[in-house]
Amino acid sequence: MLKKEISFAILSGGKSSRMGIDKAFLEIEGVPLIQRILQLANSFPEIMIITNTPELYTKFDCQIYTDIFPNRGPISGIHSALFHATFKNIFVISCDMPFVTMNTISYLINHHTDADITVPSFNGKTFFVCAVYSRLIFDKLDDYLKKGLNLPFGKQPYFALYNLERMFQTQIIPFAVSQDFEKEFKNINSIEDWLELSQKR
Repeated sequence: MLKKEISFAILSGGKSSRMGIDKAFLEIEGVPLIQRILQLANSFPEIMIITNTPELYTKFDCQIYTDIFPNRGPISGIHSALFHATFKNIFVISCDMPFVTMNTISYLINHHTDADITVPSFNGKTFFVCAVYSRLIFDKLDDYLKKGLNLPFGKQPYFALYNLERMFQTQIIPFAVSQDFEKEFKNINSIEDWLELSQKR
């Protein structure tokens, strides 16, 4: 699959509950996390940011969309990306994974064939926020989210990303345990994570 045939979506929900700030604008070597991801997206024909604070992203030359069903976590961001994408496949990545390389992205895209979702696995963990999705799953995911609209806000197992593996044909691509991939698949979830990764550059 060529990059010209796939959309690129960045999940950047807004203020982190753990950090109290919008981590998309944390800097590593003077470059905000969101900008590092956008640099990877340059070769894709359609680039979008999914965020619940769109006013912070108007300076970027890409499409900006919000969650259709807000306050449901990353699964809602993926749902919004699938709704707005114009290509039949979409690569989705979280803004807090700034060290993923184009080699890894291309590898996942090239191995995405008949599956609904192609997701990497590293050290026993799957990364649904660094994966390739078929737009064909939209209707089923849309119905699923609508059925959960009456659930209270906050973390709910119903909206956990691991449910996607149960719902859809998921191809898991294992990556060998190494220091390079350990860094690529590291999420920045705290100030301590950010400081640690900044110092390792």
